[in-house]
Amino acid sequence: MYLPSLRRLVHALRRHRAASPPTRLDKSALALVAALSLAGCSQLDLTRLYLANNGSPAELSRPLPITLPYRDVDGWILLPAKVNGRAPIEFVLDTGASVVALIADERTAHLGLDLRDVRRLGAADDLAAPVGARQDGLSIDFGGVVLRNQAALAIPAKSLDCVDERKRTAPFNGVIGHDLFRRYTVEVDRDRGTVTLHDPDTYRYTGSGRIIAAQISARQPFVEADVKPPDGEPYRARLHVDSGAGLDLTLFPGSNPAIREPADEAGIAYAAVPPTRPARPCSSTWPVLPRRRRRNMPSAATSSPPARTAVSARASSRSST
Repeated sequence: MYLPSLRRLVHALRRHRAASPPTRLDKSALALVAALSLAGCSQLDLTRLYLANNGSPAELSRPLPITLPYRDVDGWILLPAKVNGRAPIEFVLDTGASVVALIADERTAHLGLDLRDVRRLGAADDLAAPVGARQDGLSIDFGGVVLRNQAALAIPAKSLDCVDERKRTAPFNGVIGHDLFRRYTVEVDRDRGTVTLHDPDTYRYTGSGRIIAAQISARQPFVEADVKPPDGEPYRARLHVDSGAGLDLTLFPGSNPAIREPADEAGIAYAAVPPTRPARPCSSTWPVLPRRRRRNMPSAATSSPPARTAVSARASSRSST
């Protein structure tokens, strides 16, 4: 997910193992909750939100596969959905989203989000901790599939603003990821502008892409790839596959000797982030860098994305790209 406050929520929880199967809390999850209860209520609330939708029901209006239209905005896949039967808002389909999130502004006023309990979920002095209020009992209807009894984090849009940064209004007000990917194989057809939900047990990929090994760790997908910098030797990197990141590629100097922070970031389409850069309390800035590939951008050793891609967190540890 590209919004840093939500991304920090994901990063704060990635070290915790998701309960499996979805309908049961295992011993490690119970131990986690017990340990966090000693660390403070806010951290415990964060973990409860992470686990809240395990076992929540999904209703289908017709048998799988179900095809949904989407809107493409600068590469983001936006799915319209009704929350509690009210006028639709758009959710970004985000492989890096561990929890459901709603961004509270004038476009979601009709949802009647309860923001009375907005607070920082984490240590009081941790500026990277997300700010929001938990919402329970939500029904999210994508048309053909309805997620019932959902818990979500409502984040006031104003809490994502920072001083002296260029800002643009988010093209969406919802974030959906794990709660779709854990149930279905999700196929994106960019030529047709559709997202199709398949049964992971019966789905077979027939597109023009290659099947590559992927690891799902704490609800986050990772792949191994060879990266070729514009002025250096190729190196092997473990990449987080994040469809909501808003950048083509993000690299972390210090994680590999071959990764260096660019001396001049003008005109490049990736970000190399120093690991020592202090965390900002918030940010809603859209990427200043364009999303299209530039000649001086490092490239992963894969071909151009096919028109059809499919991702599943359930079927196996393999994903097609």
